[in-house]
Amino acid sequence: MKRHLEGVAKLNHDNRLRKLALHELKRFVSPEHFLHRQNDPVADRELAEPLLRDHVGLDVTPRESDAALALADLATYRITSRTIWAKYQGPVTTSDLNNATEPIFNEQREIWGRYEVFRQHAYSYARVLNDAELIEHYATPTPAPEQDRAAHVVDVVPSGPVLDVVELEAVSVVKTGPKFSMTKASMLEQHKHQWRTIERDMTDASTNGLDAAKAGKRGWDENAALAWARANNKLLNPAKPAGALLHAINSMSNLPSRKHTLEG
Repeated sequence: MKRHLEGVAKLNHDNRLRKLALHELKRFVSPEHFLHRQNDPVADRELAEPLLRDHVGLDVTPRESDAALALADLATYRITSRTIWAKYQGPVTTSDLNNATEPIFNEQREIWGRYEVFRQHAYSYARVLNDAELIEHYATPTPAPEQDRAAHVVDVVPSGPVLDVVELEAVSVVKTGPKFSMTKASMLEQHKHQWRTIERDMTDASTNGLDAAKAGKRGWDENAALAWARANNKLLNPAKPAGALLHAINSMSNLPSRKHTLEG
């Protein structure tokens, strides 16, 4: 499968929009915030998320809120992409050719989904900026990855530490959108900042009811997991929609697609 999603973050449009958003939010940036991490998406997210959680208390303007939302979603996409791709670096031996040398279908779908959430908010912010080039770029959804291998479990024999390999399951697409699942590592990375007990809760899933959010042996239904966390008062920001990612993906199921051109 083509690695088109890995290169999306390198597009000049994404980097230019990030610079515009950072400029918009400059009054909230302390001198040491980006010290030694100028291009670190974690630093971007740490800047943006407090502005989204307490926009009233921090006197954030609607325009600044749009910038913060686009910046936070771009950071989340980049963190997700890097976290997943990092698992596949270095020599790996598999029982089925090169199935473990790149993210499997569910993981590629996850990367795509994160980018699509960002793209929608980037489009809204581009309209606020009245930037014709960015508006045109973000107006059309990116094509979803296609499943070009039969469903199977990748049997990995790593040369180093054991990799957290996810069972590849067939994804059923219906009118309401694709069934979407996340790896445990990605769930922890994406939600530990607002769901402080997530790792313990996932460990105790068989006794606390969270096992209803499992998708396969090692996958997790993000929408169901966040709904459980909200119902059990686990989230620091319970007002955040539980199914934001799924809603975004579902709403795009009938939209036309456009192929992006990558750098390099």
